[in-house]
Amino acid sequence: MRCEAGMADKTDLTVSRRQFSDLPRRFAADERGATAIEYALIAMMTGIMAVGAMTALGDVVSGSFFDVVADLFPDSP
Repeated sequence: MRCEAGMADKTDLTVSRRQFSDLPRRFAADERGATAIEYALIAMMTGIMAVGAMTALGDVVSGSFFDVVADLFPDSP
């Protein structure tokens, strides 16, 4: 049984539309890579927290180091 050229094109188009309409459902159900994304989010949050802590404590630590250097070398300019 042979299809006419126009009929085959319509069938291909219907299959493509069906595959395209199923894309969001398939994407939501696909769990491949979820662990990698979770680890990336954890690493990102850890980095943000580290930068925040360093920024908040930076002046305190810097001041402490300058005080120690000033006590060790009182004649320095």
